[in-house]
Amino acid sequence: MRKIQFIIAVLVSISAPLSLAIESTPEERFSITKQKAEAGDARAQYTLGEMYEKANGTHRDDAKALVIYKQSAMKGNAEAQSKLGLYYEYGIGVEKNIDKAIKLYQKAATQGNAEAQSNLALLYTEGNGVRMNRAKALELNRKAAAQGNDSAQYALGMSYKFGFDVPMDNVLAYAWFNLAAAQGSKTAIAYRDEIESEMTASERAEGQRLASKWTKGNLLRR
Repeated sequence: MRKIQFIIAVLVSISAPLSLAIESTPEERFSITKQKAEAGDARAQYTLGEMYEKANGTHRDDAKALVIYKQSAMKGNAEAQSKLGLYYEYGIGVEKNIDKAIKLYQKAATQGNAEAQSNLALLYTEGNGVRMNRAKALELNRKAAAQGNDSAQYALGMSYKFGFDVPMDNVLAYAWFNLAAAQGSKTAIAYRDEIESEMTASERAEGQRLASKWTKGNLLRR
């Protein structure tokens, strides 16, 4: 009997904090995150930065968000590095500095951050701050697209549509556009609809089949 009571007590102690986390208010979550961030938790610092940026559980404060993103990035948090890279690329709250942006993207991309990989790929595609290198851009977009990044999936669709460093393939282009479109990418939707009119019924069916079978961590192959 005592064993059963002990098990019940353990289960209650485990479920209580889970219930609290589920039912807590945005303000309570902000307070908990702030405590963890102030204790030096890099992941919590990134989350706190987002809370300030998006006014989630607190008032919006872009200046605080920037400071906290920097703290998290310095500790090696890939999401913070990617976010900070975006700030430097476009001059959001800081002086625009493409070199700093590239270094931050590279650090985050090396850790497997899909957003940084996609952003860096675009810089290589355009030759913005780096020597134009479509092969490198393709490599980065493949890594990001395999993780489900819609911008990279759209970019791969463009690569296959126009034959940028890959053989032209409307079926693969259509499939990648479909995946990006499913996440709400308006440009992907437009190109998917455009390319659809150039395809046979069997090609469309194959493209839809490929997209439906795609799983995270993989690339589309024919």
